[in-house]
Amino acid sequence: MLTCLRQFINDTLAEARAPRELPPKGAFTPEQAGSLGLALFVTRNTNDITFFTLVDGSYAWKNIVDAASNVVSSSDKRSFLKKLHTIVYDSVIGASTLQMNDACGAWEVTTIATDEGWGPTLYDAMLSWAKSNGETPWLVPDRSSVLSGAEKVWVHYASELGDEVHHEPVNKKCQSDDHKKRAISKNIPDALNMRYKTFWNDGHQQVMTNANALRTRIFFTVRKMVPNFSNEQLHDFLSKTLNTNNFAFFADKYVPAKNKENSAKQKSKKTR
Repeated sequence: MLTCLRQFINDTLAEARAPRELPPKGAFTPEQAGSLGLALFVTRNTNDITFFTLVDGSYAWKNIVDAASNVVSSSDKRSFLKKLHTIVYDSVIGASTLQMNDACGAWEVTTIATDEGWGPTLYDAMLSWAKSNGETPWLVPDRSSVLSGAEKVWVHYASELGDEVHHEPVNKKCQSDDHKKRAISKNIPDALNMRYKTFWNDGHQQVMTNANALRTRIFFTVRKMVPNFSNEQLHDFLSKTLNTNNFAFFADKYVPAKNKENSAKQKSKKTR
């Protein structure tokens, strides 16, 4: 029994520590990201807001296995639980939110922030998700403000991906005069007053499948490697740590300061 367990641990550690080479950041599709072990966690609240969290599943897997391999006592177990929270937090490489905008007939990208280079991949994943979510396939940029890096993605969709991403002008209720003036001043397409949908074949599915697989893989590995964990305890703990709500919470580190200030002001107004 002990020999089998040691062999399992050795095999698991060997797999987790295998080197992984990444192509240049931002240069690959959701399908390619999925093949690299990235996981897309998606959750939705009751206010028509959907949270997306892009996670480096390979990083999370390797570090969780490393941490679990050092657990031999009850005190180690408590330390492991603390490490698990940190690992989950550090594994997040991007986060975004979509909110249904009825005036635009589209999902509005209200927040997005990523580690350098991962923005285009997360945008592609959101476009692909919208195509298959059953409500509306359309995405529209934030109607109030868009950072320059995000603007480049929308201009790319509007100018260079005609065969893959369809775009059309938003209706009058959805138009933003500020976005229009911005485009004129920069002499670029008014990409921020467009809405977009893709013809891709569910490119987000692989990264979403990775999210489910990551949960399952960690459950069975920790169950074998960490002593005194019942199935119920582990299910409860992992459901609280490795679910989309917690990833969205941890991804708060990505929310730009400007958005945090606006959010605080809105909360202040509501309480007055």
